[in-house]
Amino acid sequence: MIFFPKNAFQKIVSNTFERMLPTLQYIVWNPITRYARSSGWTEQEKCYHNFFRGGNIMYHSIAQSMHPLAYIERARADNFFRRVETILPGIEVPDWAHQEKRAVDIDFEGALNPFRALNIIDQESTPKPHYGHPYPSSINHIGNYRQLLGYYAQRLFFNENLRGNMLTGKYSDSKKKSVNSWYATADNKYLLDLQNMSQEELGVLKSQAEQWVKNIDQFFPEYRNLTYPEPTHIVYEPYLKRTVDDICNHIFISKWIDAMERKLFTAEDYQKIYEFYLHQQDHVFWTLNQEDGQYHPTTLYLKFIKIFSLPNVFELNKYTARVVEQQYKDSLTNNYGINLNTVEQFRKQHQKIISELNRIAKEMNISHADIKRLRLFITEEVYNPLFRKKLIKKPDDARDSMILELFQKHGIDILDDFEKIHNITKEELFFMNKEIQENFMIRMRNIVKSFPFKQLQTIARY
Repeated sequence: MIFFPKNAFQKIVSNTFERMLPTLQYIVWNPITRYARSSGWTEQEKCYHNFFRGGNIMYHSIAQSMHPLAYIERARADNFFRRVETILPGIEVPDWAHQEKRAVDIDFEGALNPFRALNIIDQESTPKPHYGHPYPSSINHIGNYRQLLGYYAQRLFFNENLRGNMLTGKYSDSKKKSVNSWYATADNKYLLDLQNMSQEELGVLKSQAEQWVKNIDQFFPEYRNLTYPEPTHIVYEPYLKRTVDDICNHIFISKWIDAMERKLFTAEDYQKIYEFYLHQQDHVFWTLNQEDGQYHPTTLYLKFIKIFSLPNVFELNKYTARVVEQQYKDSLTNNYGINLNTVEQFRKQHQKIISELNRIAKEMNISHADIKRLRLFITEEVYNPLFRKKLIKKPDDARDSMILELFQKHGIDILDDFEKIHNITKEELFFMNKEIQENFMIRMRNIVKSFPFKQLQTIARY
């Protein structure tokens, strides 16, 4: 209602709240922040002790404190603060104590975990997983008890049509399209709504977001340098996420082919890359500095990630509840510009070829074992550009599936040729091996573990 008003009344409420921000900052935010900082509290502790909405803030505080790394650092610091206040009353903690060994102020991933758990419990225990978890204590939810007044809860099963609630015309066609989607869950709802918005609506949404980012930056400056993981714009569904991994491999292989054709790497570079992936020679990409005891990137590593648009391991966050591997995958998905539409296009292309294979299999009476092999080769053709390149003789020969065309022309005998091409491709793309990729993730995690703590807090302007 406040951030993204949808009608005239909500716009009035939003504008009124925005005009109140300078007063709220002067009367509420600055005194609380000043006292909190003088006492050595982190942002999450300040919220826990000063906000009346204890339930929600309590989840936030618990989630932050239970993150192992943050908890250890916070316990060390708080012990020092308590000793100073107890033994030396009236003596303020020195400035250096606020800059070293402090837990990160806010870890959004840690704060969101309890709410995600509540949503999962709610989804698994009801036949209506497509509406979110309500917070009756929030002012904008007064009178909006969705389970009682209807809303999404009136549809108990996926094959029911929405009847709406007490307000006629509550659901627009775009809203029904989102709720009736195969991916309709509380987590996916926002992305599905964005897909059904017009360009004009998206423009208004963008301008509102920019406006409120400026407001938060001006009136609540402690959040200015807050780090938050970029959304991947991929809905939460396991098979969809596996397809995203396949598309990432597709794009990486395309960039590898281009790098080889343009000779962006020397023979020595190629040999070092080979040693890094196959023989776990970490010093090729990451070297340990004996003076500061920290790992640093090599020139080849910076060149490698630039050519392939890969995330920089040294920009990952150690002090967050979001695991390092997921941070890396999210950044890679964003770097390659993969979204829900990208995934659907690849899946439709793959499904189209598989459907054609099923038709051909009936006509030619192909055995189940041969169909299984063909499905494997078709998947490689769709998601592995090097495999497809070896199948196509001429660059302009762009059919939906060369596998099916060659199979219809030559029959069962060509399956062995496909197998040979597949094995050659696997040798050339040694870094695409699943075990090697998992090993890379483990080594990357070990590098991130060695990162020193960095102070993230900012001081409010008075």
